Amino acid sequence: MDIDKAPVFIDDDVWIACGVVILQGVTIGRGAIVGADSVVTQDLPAWTFVLGNPARITREPKAKKMRDLPVSTVKSLYFSRPRFEQRRSGC
Repeated sequence: MDIDKAPVFIDDDVWIACGVVILQGVTIGRGAIVGADSVVTQDLPAWTFVLGNPARITREPKAKKMRDLPVSTVKSLYFSRPRFEQRRSGC
């Protein structure tokens, strides 16, 4: 049985939470944020927040020039509650 293989491309400044599954051939755009336990089945645009199984875009960029902002600023726009990253332990 012949199985096709395709590389996964993850651009710069991407944040991937624990438990995420990324299928083969997927490209994740710059600055994208993938929530915990998500299953990424298709390409993700830059500067988006995705969550779920299959992963769906839940938030779009809030600034027009998002690519010019530092990553820490972008993450603070999405995660206003500091307890978000502490919710899951043992990753």
